[in-house]
Amino acid sequence: MKKLLFAIPVVVAALIFAFCTKADVQTDLAQVVPDGPAADRGVCTLINNPVNAAATLTVCGTNLNLQQCQQCGPGNPKGTGVAVFPGGLINLTLNTPIEISITTDVKTALNLNAGNGGPGPIPLDAGECRRFRIEDNCTITPL
Repeated sequence: MKKLLFAIPVVVAALIFAFCTKADVQTDLAQVVPDGPAADRGVCTLINNPVNAAATLTVCGTNLNLQQCQQCGPGNPKGTGVAVFPGGLINLTLNTPIEISITTDVKTALNLNAGNGGPGPIPLDAGECRRFRIEDNCTITPL
């Protein structure tokens, strides 16, 4: 008899919760992620044909690992994801849109292309940093 008295409230609670209305999850996520869902983002492969094979290029803001880095540009925003390319030959697949910074250890020039052309040769002195935005259509824009 005690088991029956205990089971009745459990069954009633289960029925109440089974018919409760829930908020639409897609609506809530759209408010949290204003850039659109991940399915709407692009994927571009960033390459660089180095002018100076002795250059080591460091790319900040790749979002490919959890390593923190400091991007260049107004306000020096923090970035996540670092990739290092000895010899200056970059071959990196990125989810776009994205903003990245590239630094070098020796004087070189960047010949970037993400699949939709590039901004042309960009001279880069030792220790200098340049920031770029890559759009969904794989267009690179120097910032």
